[in-house]
Amino acid sequence: MGALREYSRYELLLSQFQMNEMAVNDNVRQALERIRDFLYEHTDIHYLVFVREQNLISYIKYHCKHKFEKVSFIQVVEDIKIFIRFLEHKTDIKRVPSIDFSLQNLNMWLHL
Repeated sequence: MGALREYSRYELLLSQFQMNEMAVNDNVRQALERIRDFLYEHTDIHYLVFVREQNLISYIKYHCKHKFEKVSFIQVVEDIKIFIRFLEHKTDIKRVPSIDFSLQNLNMWLHL
């Protein structure tokens, strides 16, 4: 009788970020790695299906709090857009978060 292997939360997240290496350029890969690391280090999410808009706004706030030392504001927004496109292509995710980055979403910008 084989023993069941328990996966760590990191392994679960990592397994959900699997991509076809041929179809992904370095910019996309790095953006998804940053989002994955953020989700692991700053949330309790196990499955991408549970990612919500607030988690992505928290990603912006995190970088804002750290004065965009690691990546620029523009790259943080691009990371989120790349991640949303990534989720849209996953068939098991029925509700993909969306964020309005326009100035019409003034409430979000004021709370950053």
